[in-house]
This record gives sequence, C-alpha cells and structure tokens, in this order.
Amino acid sequence: RDNSAACCRQSRCRHSALPPPSRGQQRHQWSWWTLCSPRTTARRLRFFFSNMRVPAALIAAAAIKDAFALESPPADVQKSPSWTVLRNAYLLLQMVAFTSELSVVVFSTSAIGKLTLMATTMDMKAPSLTALLNRDLEYEFIGVQCDFLSGILCFILASALRVRFALRKDHIFSNLAMWLVIYRATILLTYSNAYMMVDGGFTEMLRRRATTQLLLLGHKIRAGPGALLSVFALLYASYALVRIVSARIAQVRRDNEGESLPSWVLRQCS
Repeated sequence: RDNSAACCRQSRCRHSALPPPSRGQQRHQWSWWTLCSPRTTARRLRFFFSNMRVPAALIAAAAIKDAFALESPPADVQKSPSWTVLRNAYLLLQMVAFTSELSVVVFSTSAIGKLTLMATTMDMKAPSLTALLNRDLEYEFIGVQCDFLSGILCFILASALRVRFALRKDHIFSNLAMWLVIYRATILLTYSNAYMMVDGGFTEMLRRRATTQLLLLGHKIRAGPGALLSVFALLYASYALVRIVSARIAQVRRDNEGESLPSWVLRQCS
C-alpha cells in the first residue's frame, strides 16, 4: 500500500524537478497541480472548456430549430390573449437559451485559445484548478457555467410551455405534463446548487456573472462602440419590460372595471 502511494506521488510529479513529498513530511502549500508542467495544466483546463462547448452547441442548435414552432397557431388560439402570452414566452425562452449556449461556445473557444497561446507563460501556482480559473480566467469560467446552466433551464421551461400548448385540449393532462417538465428543471437546479464549482450556488454565480459583466463594460466603455451599445440595449430592454408589465397590470384593472383601454396599452398587449 505504501509503495503504491509512493508510485502515485512520483507519477504526479514526473514533470517537476522537485522530489515527491515523503510520508510524514508537511504537506506542500500548493496542490499537486502546481508540480505538473504548465502544458499539462493548460491541457486539463482546455479539456474542461471543451467539455462545456460541445453540449452547448447541441443545445443551441435545438433551441434555434424549435424557437418559431408556435408562430403559426391553430385558429382556436390565434385571438386568445393567454395563449398569445404563452407563445411569446416560449419564443423568448428559446432565444435566451440559444444566445446563452452560443455565449458558452464563444467563451470556451476564447479560453482554449488563451490557454494554447499562453500555456508556458501563465503562472500555474494555485491550490486547485478552480482557484486558477477564478484568478486568471474568471470571466470565461463564470460566464461558461452561468450561461450553460441558464440556457438549459430556459430550454426546459420552453419545452414545458410547448407541452402545455400541444396538449391544451386536455386541461388536466397538459398541466400534469407541464409541471413534470418543470419538476425536472427544479431538480437540475437543486443538483447544480449542491455540486456547483462556484460557492454559493446558482444565485451567487448569477451575482458574479453580473459583476464581471459590469466590470467589463465599465472598463471598455471608452474603448469602442460595443460596450456602449450593450449598455443601451440593456437599458432599453429594462424600459420595455417595465412598459409590458405596466400594460398588463392596466389591462387587468380595466377588465375588472369594465372600462376601455388606453391606446398605448392596446399597442403593448397586441
């Protein structure tokens, strides 16, 4: 048993000039990742990003393929406000899933390129691979994990809405199928919160994602029009969301009171 442990330590340190730590000695302040060559560590990091890029591409293809599946509804639901909201929500969720998974592909490709070009110049001293990613590739590391999970959740929720729409003639069975699909999404979220590589779960990862994005926009706001357009798009999307919610609330109040709707509310609800 002692001989096998010693052989394992020697195999892990075969790329290092340092001798393997003997039994009884104080543990080294860095993990065994530090004792590997920079190329070996970079190869392991590239493997992590490659594992995220391939399934993200598959989910993005499935999302964009089915995004417009409900844009030609049957005659019985064309003028229904509730089914119109469901179809619009389905399209929005599919497009969010598509763009999120596409971001995973872009970030993973960028991280793999950085690791390939800077494999021998990066400082590989870190307690673990996660610590190394948080230090040198934080934007890509957080962006890949957050967008990948967000895209999957949006894709599953869109599938739940599509099941509800497809089985609408059987009210009880359609609700059963929709909530079973939503249940799978919640189980996936619970698993991710329990075993995610980011401490704090999905909410902490969303906070770090927002923080890194704001830092990037603040740093590049004067470097070119890209960051400025991103800020404008975010502000306008927030303004449109407030208008839509206000229109829906006004519509409900007017329906309850039996009054006519203002023109701007009719435009938002159409």
